[in-house]
Amino acid sequence: MKLVQKRSRKTGLPPGTLVHIGEQKTDKVTITVFNYAGTRCDERQAVSLDALAPPTDESITWVDVGGIHKMEVLESFGKQFQLHPLLLEDIANTDQRPKLDDYETCLFLVMKMLSVTDRQDIVVEQVSLVLGQNFVLSFQENGTDVFKPVRDRLRGGKGRLRQSGADYLLYTLVDAIVDQYFVVLEVLGEKIEALQDLVVEEVAEHAGHAAEAAVEADTARRDLTLVSDHAADRHAVPLVPIGRHDANGVFNKTVG
Repeated sequence: MKLVQKRSRKTGLPPGTLVHIGEQKTDKVTITVFNYAGTRCDERQAVSLDALAPPTDESITWVDVGGIHKMEVLESFGKQFQLHPLLLEDIANTDQRPKLDDYETCLFLVMKMLSVTDRQDIVVEQVSLVLGQNFVLSFQENGTDVFKPVRDRLRGGKGRLRQSGADYLLYTLVDAIVDQYFVVLEVLGEKIEALQDLVVEEVAEHAGHAAEAAVEADTARRDLTLVSDHAADRHAVPLVPIGRHDANGVFNKTVG
């Protein structure tokens, strides 16, 4: 019923109308900007929206946005980076399925990001990524800090990130999101193992439902192991280009 109520807010509105669909928030939207090229890397926070724009040189700009609930912020990004209204509409809708759209002037990717709270609860949030000419925009639903390893690499100049293009930055951000899945799998595995041990201890005293629960926990554990093994295979498969423009195109949209 809640989903129907959220979607009903868009009933009768023309395509491209910005309406936030998701958990209602009043938090301030955070914006962090990295601009780098080779040995140089500049980082800014609390940047004025009017000051945001694609780079005019060969440097790379990454703008990380925490919070997508303020439509005036998304509208400003649309104007500054010339983003399609339907793309902005998808960013504001947290009910999106993972997908990849080619808007000719940019590549738009929607993913679900998993993280673990201090209480070991699993949190699912949507992240939208835009790859353009020498820039990447990341829009996080809650601003979870899963991109800290990427920021640390940029600050420290580690690896080839600073020497690579915006496409490699996009790949690095996607990789950071995928790595979080393994963290979540480990947490779930530990929870299931603890549950199984607890149930087994009670089997002798309460054989009925406890025995059934033990079987279910064991099955869930085997399923989790199977999922983990399949996810681990992802690192063994070479990443391939997901789309290229020719040499005269706007940019080379490659994720590998």
